[in-house]
Amino acid sequence: MCGEKVRYFMRENGSDHLYRFIAEYFNRECAFYEILEDWPEIKKATAYAIEKWEYGKVGACGAVIMRDLSSEAEPSDIYNGLNNSQLLEIISQIAWIQVYGLAGKPIPEIRVSDGYMQIFYQMEEPASTWTTLHPGMTEMFEKMRHLYKSREFWDYVLRIAHRKLEIPDVICHGDMWTYNFLWSRGEQNGQGKELSALLDWQNVHHGNPAEDICHLFVFCCDTEMRRKVEKEMLPILHQMVEERCIQMRIPVPYTLEQLEAAYRIQLVAQTTHFVFIGI
Repeated sequence: MCGEKVRYFMRENGSDHLYRFIAEYFNRECAFYEILEDWPEIKKATAYAIEKWEYGKVGACGAVIMRDLSSEAEPSDIYNGLNNSQLLEIISQIAWIQVYGLAGKPIPEIRVSDGYMQIFYQMEEPASTWTTLHPGMTEMFEKMRHLYKSREFWDYVLRIAHRKLEIPDVICHGDMWTYNFLWSRGEQNGQGKELSALLDWQNVHHGNPAEDICHLFVFCCDTEMRRKVEKEMLPILHQMVEERCIQMRIPVPYTLEQLEAAYRIQLVAQTTHFVFIGI
């Protein structure tokens, strides 16, 4: 559907604000696929053609035509999470994203979307409903309930906190979780499946270097595993970033201690998603 049909559908089935937000996200991904062409170590699906969505313009429908990977790759096992080797592959990608963003062509600042922030403001109600079905989570929810609608909190956590720690902005994928990873079919050399592609770059932005790895651990690990891997793998992320920055002859953006402090702040924010993941 294009033009008048799109506007009619949206007027009848949702708010104009919502669909402007969706168009913004779509166009953010379109723009970033062009940047990804210069980042050879990033596992991505090839985009053959890209057309941005000029929302409200007659006949202007956005499109991304991509390589079909369905015959050679498959999605993650959402019920069992990721294993250690898979987590390490994703962490390597996080490190490359950060280093390329610092070492490559200058990228104009990409702020965390106001629409994305709005999602957090609106999670209090579904989270409250969830706790009525799972009374054991009520105490935890009540401790964090005031955070959901605090715009100052979300602005601080997602846009400001890392700067207070004297950490520069890095590029964040923004949605590092199970559904956005494709893995090769079958085992590779007895080492398990290899990452074929990172998907869904709509929420890419400049931000906290701990955001992607924290999102990964919270959404893709159970509690016991998360507590284990965050001790083991935060140093690995820092080591990867450090080695690759040295390789590219650019300053290392943060120390391990700074990364760990940034992670602790991110963990508070990411666990507010418990309504979706049942921490």
